[in-house]
Amino acid sequence: MAGTPTFRPLSESLRYRPKGQALFTIEGSDIRQKVGDYESLNLSFEIEETDDYSNEYPIRTKTGSEVTQADVSVSFASRMLPRLIRQLMYGSASGLTISQAAAAAEVVDVAKIAVDEIARLAHRKITDCLVTDAAGAITYVEGTHYKCDREGGFVEILAHPVGATVTIEPDGRETAAVQITYDADAITDAPVFGILSNPSIVVRIEFLQNMRRGPQSEIVLNRVQIRVDGDVPLAADGEDNASITFTGKCLPDTSQPAGLEIGYAIDRITRGV
Repeated sequence: MAGTPTFRPLSESLRYRPKGQALFTIEGSDIRQKVGDYESLNLSFEIEETDDYSNEYPIRTKTGSEVTQADVSVSFASRMLPRLIRQLMYGSASGLTISQAAAAAEVVDVAKIAVDEIARLAHRKITDCLVTDAAGAITYVEGTHYKCDREGGFVEILAHPVGATVTIEPDGRETAAVQITYDADAITDAPVFGILSNPSIVVRIEFLQNMRRGPQSEIVLNRVQIRVDGDVPLAADGEDNASITFTGKCLPDTSQPAGLEIGYAIDRITRGV
């Protein structure tokens, strides 16, 4: 043994291995939303002070210090993309939607399109799609001559059928004029994210610690102005899961009791070893 301590050591149950779950509530809503898994979630304190000095001593002497600025910020790296995190990721306002009227036998004439090129239709949610040559005499076979992404409204030309009027372009592309006829379902108020339509979203954060041992707290931050910090990965090499980093400034909520305007921590339970 290393010897006997002068005083009895504190319980091992006080060790701090922070884990837990975060709930976010967008300002103006009463509904908490789970953030999911994360790499880290941290509070940072920035304190600025002005020192007081006295010349009454033989050597200029510090006699006090006054806090002139105190800021709290939050940072976290999310490993999951629930809808709320996606809204924060794009800096989107809440409640944005798009709609479209249903389409029946909509016709699009494409004057020139080559193999491996893609036409974008004016609708999404395509229910039926037919591609022919410009005269309508030769039918393209889906899966052989073209592919339709019905969800997004894209038509890719895979090959031109025998009999189609094909032009060899100076760059070697084989192009033809085609006609696309399609039907599409109506879309009513489909939710969308407007990129940077609200780059300063304010949320309430409630973090519920959940650890094997040690003091457990619920940490509440009343108003956090939050935004993405750095790059938003859209695609990357490898098979590793990506994470998205966010940062937030803690703002006071003047409707809270004195001393709790920024937030507070309240004990939940203490678990033993």
